[in-house]
Amino acid sequence: MFTLTKSHWPCLAGTTLVTSRFHPVALTEADFARQGIPFPPALQQALPKRRAEFMAGRLCAGEALWRLGGQRQIPAMGPARAPCWPPGFTGSISHSDTHAAALVARSQDYDALGLDIEPCLTDEKAAALIPALLTANERARLTSSSSRLGYTVTLVFSLKESLYKALYPLTGRHFYFEDAEVTALGNGRARLRLLTHLNKHWPAGTQVNALYCRHGEQLMTLVAIAADKDKRSVRHKDQNDPHS
Repeated sequence: MFTLTKSHWPCLAGTTLVTSRFHPVALTEADFARQGIPFPPALQQALPKRRAEFMAGRLCAGEALWRLGGQRQIPAMGPARAPCWPPGFTGSISHSDTHAAALVARSQDYDALGLDIEPCLTDEKAAALIPALLTANERARLTSSSSRLGYTVTLVFSLKESLYKALYPLTGRHFYFEDAEVTALGNGRARLRLLTHLNKHWPAGTQVNALYCRHGEQLMTLVAIAADKDKRSVRHKDQNDPHS
């Protein structure tokens, strides 16, 4: 049901990426116990797909932690539904309908990672989502002459998801698609700009670099925040984070 694959994110040192292909079969609490994965109460009423993607993501995370640090630890689900990484490590987990991925690094190297994996939208679905996902500047620059509308809109969506997943743990602030925009794309690299103030370390106008690549039929994006000991991370674990 789960096939794990280890690889390295292109051009990003000090990280371990593990991906998985899975099928949304029915899983019980006993199945989780056999894999050594704590069964969170939030999954009691979950559909088979949600249970399968959660297990696949945690298996990827456990494998990545083992390959990077020599110990297979499964991150539990925290109060904000985000993964609780063991001391000394940070990471990010993502999943689509059929794939899961986890990227981990040592916290001495990175303050936060934001990873997202998405299947590409069709051009028709992408066109319908443009008003909700893209700013006016993005619509003018990225879609006016794009011959791959589905790919472009999926990429912008995924980059903003990765940005949120990286910055929410550092700021404790929710923000939305209109609060950031992609300002540059090309050759697997991107740049985003915050359009809203999150805190004194992450004001509006801050530029954040990102990476992206194709993974089979999936598109993966990543925002990696290098360790900065001059910045104090504010972690709010009592909020219900919808991006877990």
